Amino acid sequence: MDQDDIRRRYEALPPLPETGWDFAWIDRVRTWEAFRDRGLDVSIGLRQLMATAPDYGEVRALAPELHDLLMEAYPLTPEIRAELDEWISEFEFLE
Repeated sequence: MDQDDIRRRYEALPPLPETGWDFAWIDRVRTWEAFRDRGLDVSIGLRQLMATAPDYGEVRALAPELHDLLMEAYPLTPEIRAELDEWISEFEFLE
């Protein structure tokens, strides 16, 4: 995805919810510069949470447009998939 297109879409997002303990992922990408610089790490963290949290829909619901843009701007590559699979395998005891 083109960087200019991502920025345009980021700047067109609806206002983000106020900060709070449960908005940590939003706070990490609250500005365009933070989104650009930390977006990959935040998207990986969200994917980890998606794989393990029973209530992940509530996490996404905090800022669905921002969430979806993050996932689109920082897609799941084979390298990230391998890291996630390894990370998830450590949680097999949860099943």
